[in-house]
Amino acid sequence: MNKLLAIFVPAIALFFASCGDDALFNENLQPTVSQQIYVVPDRFVGEPYTFGFQTAPIYLEVDQVVKFWATYIVNDSYLNTDYYDDYISEKIWDINGEYFNLNFFRYSFSEPGHKVVTLRSVDYLKDTITEHLDVYVNTPISAKLVYPEDGFNLVDPDSKDGIDLVWNISGVDDWETSSCDLYASYSKENFWERGAFAKGSCDDEIHINGPLFDDLPEDSSATVYWAVIASNRAQGTFFEKDTSPIYHFSTKFRNSDSAKLILPITHENLWSSDSLETEIFLVSAGGDTIATYYSYTIDSTIVMKVLPQSGLRIYANEKSKPEYSAKPISVDIMAATRYYIDTLTFMDTVPPFVTPAATEFDSTEQITFFALDQGSGVNGRHVTVTVSDDTLSSSYLEQKITFSCPKFFNVIYVSVSAQDNARNTSAKVYWKLQKNGATVRIDGPYSKSGGN
Repeated sequence: MNKLLAIFVPAIALFFASCGDDALFNENLQPTVSQQIYVVPDRFVGEPYTFGFQTAPIYLEVDQVVKFWATYIVNDSYLNTDYYDDYISEKIWDINGEYFNLNFFRYSFSEPGHKVVTLRSVDYLKDTITEHLDVYVNTPISAKLVYPEDGFNLVDPDSKDGIDLVWNISGVDDWETSSCDLYASYSKENFWERGAFAKGSCDDEIHINGPLFDDLPEDSSATVYWAVIASNRAQGTFFEKDTSPIYHFSTKFRNSDSAKLILPITHENLWSSDSLETEIFLVSAGGDTIATYYSYTIDSTIVMKVLPQSGLRIYANEKSKPEYSAKPISVDIMAATRYYIDTLTFMDTVPPFVTPAATEFDSTEQITFFALDQGSGVNGRHVTVTVSDDTLSSSYLEQKITFSCPKFFNVIYVSVSAQDNARNTSAKVYWKLQKNGATVRIDGPYSKSGGN
């Protein structure tokens, strides 16, 4: 079709020239040319009209790279890009005051807002064809919870005032319609599957009437978990959403001065079967130990009662694995409240200690080093013995690294290293092996091969 049209056009020109103004002309035989702007992914190759039906308007994200592509239709058939010059003598794109004269090009918008892309083309009859495309560059939607702040624990369960739930939604452009789904539950388990507590405009305020919990025991507290999903919609198929974190707030106790502390504890890089004895100390600002608690599992939660005070310190000690340590926590305690303390994490940051099992060995026997670790334990797959740049065959079993004595004439330097399950690697040191008859003597360690 394209080649026939290319031959047909100059034939019309000859007919006009030979017949003059009196020539008979059938307008139905003149090819009609129209154009359409296509927007395709920046890595797309091929003909744009094969990508699919072009919707309008177009919605893009800030800095999203796409290809703007001029397409031309002759007598209801799309032209292949290679034949554009047979029908189009000139084309000018106008995007934000930037001009291009290409069939297609890559482009991205650095600022959100409503943009208009204009394509003006001049066809072989010197007619100007103009096409406008509305492009809406999106401001990403964001949902943030404002009040009560995460962990708020001073809600009065008996107050008739209740509580306001406040959030902030940003990124709603002028052409978008927003809506919010509020989720609330007494439990985090299957939180989202429980369905929305309320739905409506993101500008609506949510107030929960009081009293919130009028049947709680005096030493109990209720916790409410809540979150918001905000959505934006626009003309056509445009849709976006953002989900806030899950926040929680709690009620304070009735007729009680004591507070309750909920402290999760975990140990990194340990097996669940490892034996532990974890000590937790509550220490006042004045340095007095108020209480001591114990835990015997890798992951546990300790519930502690304490009177209101400022500068309470929580210290932790791992008795069974002394290479594990945790940073102390400081917290101010108010009366009759429940506190969810951030997880106290024990970590092993101490590398294994590697040392020879003896200072002398028979040259025909295996040489043995100890790899000692009082934390996460030595990882037997990461034990290495090297001489110069060569790695020797070795084995690890029950804290012992063994390898055959390498062949050497008088003196050789060996490096023996081990890594624990927390990825701490022993110091890079060297040991001097020196022959004395059938005996091999080991000296060191040295900071480099060849000694100090």
